[in-house]
Amino acid sequence: MPFEDPPSPRAPRPTPPEKSPFWRDLLHLWFVKYNPLYLVSAMLVLAGLNLVSKGLASEGSLYGPLAVGLVAEVYAAVLIGGAALLTRVGQRRPAVLLALIAIVYQVDLTLHTETCAVLGALGVTLSALWLAIFVAKLVALGWALRVRIAPRALLAATLGALGLAALPRTFVALGPEHAGTLLALFVFALGVVFPRDLTDCVTSRAELDAWGRLVLRRTVLATWAIWGVLFALHVAFWASEAPIAWARVVLALLALVVARQPRELRVWVTGGGALALFAVTRPSELSSVAALFALTLAVRAATRLRTVVPALRSTPDDPSPYRVRTTEREAWTTTEALARVSPEERLRLITGTLAATYVAQWTSGWRGGSLPPHNLLVDVLFLAVAAALAWRARGRLVLGFAGLVLGHGVAVSGVLALVPRPHSLVGWGASALVLGFALLLAAIGVSFAVPRRLARPAEGGEDDRGGHDRAPDPAGYRS
Repeated sequence: MPFEDPPSPRAPRPTPPEKSPFWRDLLHLWFVKYNPLYLVSAMLVLAGLNLVSKGLASEGSLYGPLAVGLVAEVYAAVLIGGAALLTRVGQRRPAVLLALIAIVYQVDLTLHTETCAVLGALGVTLSALWLAIFVAKLVALGWALRVRIAPRALLAATLGALGLAALPRTFVALGPEHAGTLLALFVFALGVVFPRDLTDCVTSRAELDAWGRLVLRRTVLATWAIWGVLFALHVAFWASEAPIAWARVVLALLALVVARQPRELRVWVTGGGALALFAVTRPSELSSVAALFALTLAVRAATRLRTVVPALRSTPDDPSPYRVRTTEREAWTTTEALARVSPEERLRLITGTLAATYVAQWTSGWRGGSLPPHNLLVDVLFLAVAAALAWRARGRLVLGFAGLVLGHGVAVSGVLALVPRPHSLVGWGASALVLGFALLLAAIGVSFAVPRRLARPAEGGEDDRGGHDRAPDPAGYRS
């Protein structure tokens, strides 16, 4: 038939892809995707360093452990270089594994800083050099993995390394109480500078998908966990060499938790209860607890807290596509955000900081019994600071506490003993008359000082409580 279409050629059937051999998939799984050779290498190097260090120590070599520390730094540099190479050829998984091993070696696995603590001036130089190498390796790790380290995260890591370099040398010359105080202050400072939002302390310079962002977050969390555990092991080693009063370290950790409580009332109740408890049970520790409470309030006033913020969103009443016109209704949702405290709370916290600082100075060296005497110079300085703060921030609470301090100082100073007490009916009557006139004058002064807009609303306008006057009140009786 002339109008019939010619037959179409039959398409060839697709051939199935050739299946790779089993041994090739196994090699790719164990030596490309999950390569155990990196971990075996790190364990062998660590074991070798420990054996060499013990051998040199048994031979009486003092500078041999320094060479061991140098070998560890060279190995860490090779790890960072390998991570950089694997990142740039697209092998991110083994690169992250090498970076985690380098992070482990960051925390002085060979106890190099503890060795430098007994080497005098040479040890100080080597400790400073180790600290500089620590920061350089951390920056190199960020470059190798193509990530950006936030300044606060870099500061927290550098402060922790500074503690590893300086605290062993300091603990040698301190007793248990002073060593515990120093370690507590260091832990508190490290907790203050520690990043609040771990998701933002390290960000990728390259675009990542959802899985890449999850891996980055897990890597950051693993980094802080590894450093925390290894730092605790270093502290345990220091405690085995020199005793440490752990009670103050525990108080510092609790103070960090209290400072970041979402509700202000919990902070005041916890801090006030701790002051009252130590004043009754252990008066010798009251000064330290008051100083720690002052630091807690200051940190809360200066840092951002995780708060629940309401957010307004609009949703249609009827999501049906057949409705031509839809009305929207408002719905409230809540999100968590980091925000600073309100100005009113900040003023209360600053006042509490000033008061706790005064109590810490006043009770320094107190062991119980009658309260220590007041220092006139300290009292005058405290009252001057309180007056300046009250004038600057318009805070009457500061003046109230300053008045308590002044009243207690006058009461225990013996000045009131110079005022003659009445011993007859005439004397008591005269005292009552003087007190009555004084109260009258004070009441008149208070009434005169109160603004007129607080005494009564404006005529014919809107009052301070949001209402409107129905009729003027020229007599002034309505409040």
